[in-house]
Amino acid sequence: MQRTDGSLEYAFNVETGASVGQFRAGAMAWVGYAALAYRKIYDNSRYDKMLAGIVGYLLDLRTSAGMVRGGPDVTWISTQHNLLIAGMLRDLAADLGTKGTLATGLKYATINDAANSIGNTVLANMLVQDGPLAYFVQGVGDPVLPADVQALGALYLHARHDGRAKQVAEYLRQLFYVAPRAGSEGTLSGYLPFVGNGAPDVIWSEGTIEAATALRRVGVDSSAADDAVARLLATIRGRSVGPVGADRDVIDPAWGEYHTWPTSAAGSWLLIRASNAKLLFEH
Repeated sequence: MQRTDGSLEYAFNVETGASVGQFRAGAMAWVGYAALAYRKIYDNSRYDKMLAGIVGYLLDLRTSAGMVRGGPDVTWISTQHNLLIAGMLRDLAADLGTKGTLATGLKYATINDAANSIGNTVLANMLVQDGPLAYFVQGVGDPVLPADVQALGALYLHARHDGRAKQVAEYLRQLFYVAPRAGSEGTLSGYLPFVGNGAPDVIWSEGTIEAATALRRVGVDSSAADDAVARLLATIRGRSVGPVGADRDVIDPAWGEYHTWPTSAAGSWLLIRASNAKLLFEH
């Protein structure tokens, strides 16, 4: 599915192979992380060429301000995308070692410098101090507060041994949590996808599992989050699908869609949590 310039399209029709014709930095960063995980776990260079193509393409999307645009056709800059890219590059540089070179000639120094530059720029511009707590905004000029950005941001800060990791994790724990409540999928608890005026009142499974992973890693009380994950896990009920995507159906033009049907993203995060969550932002 990778194009010769290193890019990967955002989505494909699994029946026909047709693609959306769009490229998004965040999706490519996740694929890069998958290739890096394979490299690390199996000590195998099978996907190094693909990984090098992704890294090169993403670095070409950097702006003069030092962060990566969402894609070649947009000007917006996502905090989540850049956290993922900075973390992936940091872990890749550590795996390569100071004398290492990835396929296509990408050297350690180039990768490591980009990781530090992107990461430092994100922390300087997207992290907001709020008294004893801190939080990440959704993007450049976008003050929305998403749960997944707080979880990934806390993980990234923790990997840098930055004490603000606990401040962000506490912000997530205190402001996004929803206590157990009854619904069509049973009694569930978890985390809101966003907080702020007009944000949907829905428990979001993917973000809940991300939050639980971050809280546990960072060392913030994760007991309520762990209980929420256990409740979501029970919704699988022996089926070969992921847990429900939300505790209720919400369709909101401004905030997105949330459904009670099984979702692959929540299932993937369950697997990350159950296997070795340290593959994300390990160093």
